[in-house]
Amino acid sequence: MQILKNLEAHVESIIIIVVFCILSMLAYAATSDEPPPKRKKSMFAGGVIALILSYPTWMAIGRFIGGDIDAFWLIPITFTYTVTGQFIPEFLQNVVPKAAKKIFNIFFKRTTGEDMNNDN
Repeated sequence: MQILKNLEAHVESIIIIVVFCILSMLAYAATSDEPPPKRKKSMFAGGVIALILSYPTWMAIGRFIGGDIDAFWLIPITFTYTVTGQFIPEFLQNVVPKAAKKIFNIFFKRTTGEDMNNDN
């Protein structure tokens, strides 16, 4: 029951996030020149990231400022995460394998003394 009471206190914020996430996703889908399958994938990736990160970001900004901030600020936060969130999966697909290989090479070199990138 405590969960329901907590949700009641934040219904306005949740509705703002969901509505503006959907509107931002539709705006991106209407303006993007990507092929439809990639556009749909990017649109949903941005939406999911916005749904997950908008509220914690809004709360963190309020704590940083030292007081409550208006729910109005959820709109630009949600929009920003929806639009920029589409690039995060592509970024991670490029960066994570390179970083993992580099870190593995460092540990491999420490334990064996050989460099995996040295093909001499």
